[in-house]
Amino acid sequence: MLDILPHELILCTLHYLDLASLRSLRMTSAAWNALFIQYRETIYKGAATLHGFSSPGASIDDTCAAYATSWLQYAGSWEEICKRFRRLDRVWKGDGPPPSQRVLTSTGPRAHRFKVVPEDRVLIMTVGRAEGQLLHGEIKDVHGHLVTIDIETDTVLWALPQRRVRAYAHCEYDAGYLVFDRQGNSLEVWRRASGVPDLVTMPLESRPDERMILAAAEAYKADPSSLRGIFEPHALLTVPALGWAYHTVGTSLVVASQLARRAFVFDIARGILLETLDLDADADVAETWAHINYVDIDAPRRRVLVATDLGVYVYENRTTNEGESSRTVTVLVARVPVLEDTNTWTMYHTGIEENAFILDAEGEEEFWLTARSAIVDPHTPLNFAVPDSMIFAVHVSPCGEHLAMLSRTSLIVIRDYLSSPNDTYILQLPNYADATYLAFDGMRIAVGMSEGVLVTDVDLSKVVWLRPKMEQTHMYSCVQLTREALWTTWGHAIMGGNFPASVLCFGFGDAAAQPVPFERI
Repeated sequence: MLDILPHELILCTLHYLDLASLRSLRMTSAAWNALFIQYRETIYKGAATLHGFSSPGASIDDTCAAYATSWLQYAGSWEEICKRFRRLDRVWKGDGPPPSQRVLTSTGPRAHRFKVVPEDRVLIMTVGRAEGQLLHGEIKDVHGHLVTIDIETDTVLWALPQRRVRAYAHCEYDAGYLVFDRQGNSLEVWRRASGVPDLVTMPLESRPDERMILAAAEAYKADPSSLRGIFEPHALLTVPALGWAYHTVGTSLVVASQLARRAFVFDIARGILLETLDLDADADVAETWAHINYVDIDAPRRRVLVATDLGVYVYENRTTNEGESSRTVTVLVARVPVLEDTNTWTMYHTGIEENAFILDAEGEEEFWLTARSAIVDPHTPLNFAVPDSMIFAVHVSPCGEHLAMLSRTSLIVIRDYLSSPNDTYILQLPNYADATYLAFDGMRIAVGMSEGVLVTDVDLSKVVWLRPKMEQTHMYSCVQLTREALWTTWGHAIMGGNFPASVLCFGFGDAAAQPVPFERI
């Protein structure tokens, strides 16, 4: 075949093969291996694009700069980039060197919520009230209730003054927009500074108020000539009812009101309310939820997911035609029946092997890393119900098909959750785990617990447990995932109080960057 087909056609075909297939093909014969050597960069650049390691048309330098850490630095070739990503998948499963551990000290004490902006290598964070504490260096008049931090140098880039941001504010970030809450029912929206005027005509009721304008003027800037890590006032959104939970995906913002039993979907780029959903649309259900714990949005399908004390409810608005008129009604698309009859589910109760091995127990790092294999028997499904129906968090995958849910004692993953039957995996957490936070990026799931951070994949096939070495109970107010790292706040309880939390980065990519002799992909 190599003698018949032109190399251009062969290379075009190879762009559709994943790394495992390319490796098998390369080992087929000396002729194929010679072809791979001749067109090495072309073949592996296509593989990097196919797997999403790199954007189409991006250079090696652009690809290395697209991640939050410098783990691809000195990669030098597309083949090396593919090797590092292949190692990265193994490291996330505990098969390889342990991840690096790095504490960001410039965050100051009482770190609360944060978001990672990989393309800028910036961390956005809100913190609690810390009277008399220095934020960084000689900055004495800025307490930094909202700051941006350079991940590489661990220095503050920009900070809003304390009196302009409430203590322990919740923040969201996506698509260049930062959202955080005020006291009451207002949400501030800030846009990543670009030096280009915002051409969006903002409705009068959503324009930034004087408080936001003054906050921008008073903000600390480490380098006034740079726009990196800087945000500008964009909009002030007023929620029709007191919000209880909110979340952003792209430019869509969903706010759920427990008191009004409504959910409101905003377009934060245009500063407008798109739709209101009636969370009492399940009138035929005998039991109704009482508490909202978390909310997420499947933006492409405009579905709202609400985690409650009775499970997860999925809502969407639909337009019905009645004669010559039409009206919009809220429909309960699905309810995840945590404690009800599970005959419609194919459920697999997942345990954890006891023979765990410690990858890093003697170093100076703050955490041990324990890798454990999960036990799943797909041939013997179990009708296993979650012990407690209170779901504290829910996330839908970017593709909109899979759910990850968290209760105090269980991690539940449902593949194709709107299908019946669907595959449901339940990982029973230790009784003392006291799970508090969930992160899900579509590939991996992270759970913050009192005994550390647990990392797994959507099949729960491998569990990596990052356990603190200190004996005191730890606290985690936020956990985030990027392609190459896990980020978390952490601190420990002392005498009934909480030790001020810092941001800790587990660099799985740093472990994957370590060369392997005679490695071939």
